[in-house]
Amino acid sequence: MPAPLPKRSRAPAKLGHNRRVKLRYAHICETTILGHNGNISIINAFDSVYFPQLPGQITKFSFTGGFEVERDDTGRLFIITIRLIDPNGHLLNELNGELNIESQIGELPFHNLGWCLDGQVVQEYGRYEMEVDIDGQNVCVIPILVKRTDGIG
Repeated sequence: MPAPLPKRSRAPAKLGHNRRVKLRYAHICETTILGHNGNISIINAFDSVYFPQLPGQITKFSFTGGFEVERDDTGRLFIITIRLIDPNGHLLNELNGELNIESQIGELPFHNLGWCLDGQVVQEYGRYEMEVDIDGQNVCVIPILVKRTDGIG
């Protein structure tokens, strides 16, 4: 098993934004639907998942976020990284991509983003964390609790 990630402050220096990008919302949910007009549907937001035994698979699993930039930064390319960290600090999953926020005159420079992590396997109970970085700077940490259930109900 790989060594845990280096210890760093899990809380971002200034929650919700880096120097140029503001994170207006972030959720973990089952499904994110992005409409052709930029509207977003967030289906079943959650902060905990339950398994009677492990390993377990989170069959429906998405990250959803809303990002805003200043007018001067519209059209600029930002690098976004989303990491899933297990309770021992090990990296389970990492997604990397580009965020380019465009806007028309009179519109807010805002972008909704949904990334699918369906099928993620978890090996132990405890607190997992979804870290969100923009251009290498942490803007958000979302806790996800993996809990034991008796399987009844």
